Amino acid sequence: MQNIGDESWPLGCCLRFSGGDRLCAADRIPVEPVSPGCTIDLSVDMVSPEQPGIYESKWRMSTFSGSYFGGLFFLTFNDDCTVSTEGVRGNIKVLAK
Repeated sequence: MQNIGDESWPLGCCLRFSGGDRLCAADRIPVEPVSPGCTIDLSVDMVSPEQPGIYESKWRMSTFSGSYFGGLFFLTFNDDCTVSTEGVRGNIKVLAK
């Protein structure tokens, strides 16, 4: 993930679940402060649902106080075991159960 803004992300920011299907136990993933233009790697452990279907998990960056900033990230799990993304740049690893 890249900070494309003009200011550093402050201490206490996180990637936060914001809607859709909750596919992991955590609803917040801590993020260290990131300077403008810098990138970081984030990992979110998700479990695919037992029942076939299309499931979408939505995530956003958030300040310590809970205010969202930046774009919305979608991860969509499909019937054919593929994962599509919107708003996500970089590598997505899907590990089968």
